[in-house]
Amino acid sequence: MRSTSFLTKLTVFGFLLSTLPVLFIGLFSYATSSREIQSHVNKGKIQLLIQINANVEQILVTVNHTLNQVLNSTVLKRAMGNPLSVNDFTLYDNLRNELRHMQSFDTRLEDVVLINRDYNWMVKNSGLYRFDEYAHYDEIDELVDSSGDSAWMLNPSDWFYSEENAGSAPCRYSISLAKKLPVNGLDKSGLALANIPACALQDFLSGNAERDDRLMVVGEDGRLLLHPDPELIGQPLEAAGLAETDKFSGDSGQFRADIDQQPYSVTYYRSPYNNWTYVSFTSIGSLTKESDKIGMYTLLVCLFMLLFMLSLAWIGSRRMYSPVQQLMLQLDAGAATGRKNRSDEFQVIGERVRHLFQSKSRLEQEVHRHIRQVSAFYLMKAYQGGGKPSELEDQLERFGYGERIRDWELKAVLTLQIDSLESTGYEKRDAELLLFAIQNMIEEIIPAERRLAPVTVEHTVVLTVGGRAGDRTYLAESAEASRSPESAASSASAESAESVEAAASSASPASAGAAEFSKTAHSASFKEEIIALTEELQKKIADYLRLTVSIGISLPFRRLEDLSNAYREGLEALRQRLKLGGGIIVQYEHLNAGKHVLSLHYPHQLENELIEAVKLADKDRAKELLHQFLVPVFASETSPRECQIPLTRLLNNLLVVMQESGIAVSVIHPERSTLYEDLLELNTSAEIEEWFWSCVVHPMLRIFRDRQEAQYANISEKIIDLVHRYYDTDLTLEECAARLHYNPNYLSSVFRKETGRSFSEYLTAYRFQTAKKWLAETDIPIKDIAAKLRYNNSQNFIRSFRKQEGITPGQFRESRGGRAL
Repeated sequence: MRSTSFLTKLTVFGFLLSTLPVLFIGLFSYATSSREIQSHVNKGKIQLLIQINANVEQILVTVNHTLNQVLNSTVLKRAMGNPLSVNDFTLYDNLRNELRHMQSFDTRLEDVVLINRDYNWMVKNSGLYRFDEYAHYDEIDELVDSSGDSAWMLNPSDWFYSEENAGSAPCRYSISLAKKLPVNGLDKSGLALANIPACALQDFLSGNAERDDRLMVVGEDGRLLLHPDPELIGQPLEAAGLAETDKFSGDSGQFRADIDQQPYSVTYYRSPYNNWTYVSFTSIGSLTKESDKIGMYTLLVCLFMLLFMLSLAWIGSRRMYSPVQQLMLQLDAGAATGRKNRSDEFQVIGERVRHLFQSKSRLEQEVHRHIRQVSAFYLMKAYQGGGKPSELEDQLERFGYGERIRDWELKAVLTLQIDSLESTGYEKRDAELLLFAIQNMIEEIIPAERRLAPVTVEHTVVLTVGGRAGDRTYLAESAEASRSPESAASSASAESAESVEAAASSASPASAGAAEFSKTAHSASFKEEIIALTEELQKKIADYLRLTVSIGISLPFRRLEDLSNAYREGLEALRQRLKLGGGIIVQYEHLNAGKHVLSLHYPHQLENELIEAVKLADKDRAKELLHQFLVPVFASETSPRECQIPLTRLLNNLLVVMQESGIAVSVIHPERSTLYEDLLELNTSAEIEEWFWSCVVHPMLRIFRDRQEAQYANISEKIIDLVHRYYDTDLTLEECAARLHYNPNYLSSVFRKETGRSFSEYLTAYRFQTAKKWLAETDIPIKDIAAKLRYNNSQNFIRSFRKQEGITPGQFRESRGGRAL
């Protein structure tokens, strides 16, 4: 039997793959839409019933409230104690007024009936009656003897109409609020009935008997209180076609029922006020009309999608098979072989792929040989802050650390250094081999899932350990003796036989001591486990390598981005050997107040004041502020590398000020090297302060001073020009500032700096020179000169002139050959 070609299989599969999802989506969307429509309709019905209930209960509560007011009134209490004969007309009229006030549009009351069985009278709209002579005495008298002091009930309307107008009842039934009288007495001998015609509440119900959507209200006794068909009011609920009355068990709900052999969705809500049940009948057919439309639209869309997907599957199958066909032609098998046995298409391809995979496997083996070295190199780079922190997790994932670092909540970096090789039997050239042996011991003592691979960075073994916060598991579980005692030694170089033997001997007892360590670390917290781990490492190294080592422990951290900071913390902890000596274990937690990395207080305020002084070209102030800024920077307990940060920051901010002011860096630093390079080459505080002053701050001061001088001269010239033009007006410094758009205080400072005089002094001097010119060259009267020069009066001008020249204006004019006026 000829096998089916791959193209045929691909086409059939494409047809199935395109058909099944379309059919599933179509059916699912139709079912979901139908269900959602019905759900929304049911929710809407519940809300409608709750609204109708609220509207009806508002009227019932109002009636109850007004009836209580009447029953507690003085008029009613007096009437209940009297026989109400024709002689009690005033009392009767007052009682009728009380009852008439209850009958308003809001209450929808048709009649209020009062009955006093003790005095045998009955009062209602039509008048006063002898109770025992009333037509429906027996029926109403039973209400007086009924249980309960107050209740809503459904009564025939003709009970409350006299014989002469019995046919005038607006509805067959009335909804009555019955209250026994007296209200506060123990012997109930009277009755008050507030009657609301059932049809008066009918407008609250939307729908009618002919429509598919019906609303009705059922009383606590199971009779219909309100119904679109008035003929059904007063009849049991079964008369409306619903026989399953036992399903009204909860406070609200929906269920399906058959009414007149038609399926209906029944929604009900039970009022907590009077236990009336509000019921809605909705035809299932009306609910599914929209669903049928959606189903039709869904069918059309699905047919279109199906045709489109089948066409796409056919075209796609042909195109997908094309590469296979081309690949077959390019392989060793000939085209003829492919035609004879189409089922072997992939057999040929598979053989070639297996050959490629074999080549790939050999390549992977070569790569795995170097993966350890690549991983160690990357960890060394990460500890030293190389690479992007955002890529750190992805890179560690590539090296197989992904699962363990995701499982760790807390991490810490350990830094281990050999204190000294003197008097140990080792030579200086053995240091690298000893560090390698220590790495091997760490790998055997600490399980791989609790650590990253230890690496050596600048004669320091660096290790990252991790675990869960508060986890009581062992951080150093017993490493099974998966490595031979000679594993460490076999890894060491053969350069020193004595060193190799020491390294080999270090591996064997390590695995034996791991179980002992796990016992000491039992039930310890994360920090305690790390301390126990470092103590055990230090002890094992001392026992088997005869070396004294010191270990620094960083603060626990959570984010991998903090790995380089934690490495720096570990190194900073190791620097305490300068004070404490060798063979120590130092936690960075005990340094720097337990805060991460080193924190340097940057003097922001001094920097701002320094920049302001530079902009104002205040040389002395700028030099003083530069010194004040550098003193706390150099006095902070930080490493030289950390100290470079605030210095570089200050330089950067000064360069930003230059750039914002339009000053090119080449103006103050024309050399090829950058200012940052020059700064980082300086070694002492004196050199750095002198460099900042001579190479950055002072050149900037010169530039800003030159700019200010040019600006000041320009401003002063403008002020002088205003004085020369408007000296004969009430010119003030504030007016000049408004014209030139400057602050008056700033203009005053600039003008005094340029001219050596204040604005008022210069204005007064110019006016005085003008006055002397007018006195010598013109015949303008002295009083007019005084007025023109804005003196209050001529006497003030004369006194001021005499003070300046020693003579009066008239004497000055005569001395110049003029005539005093």
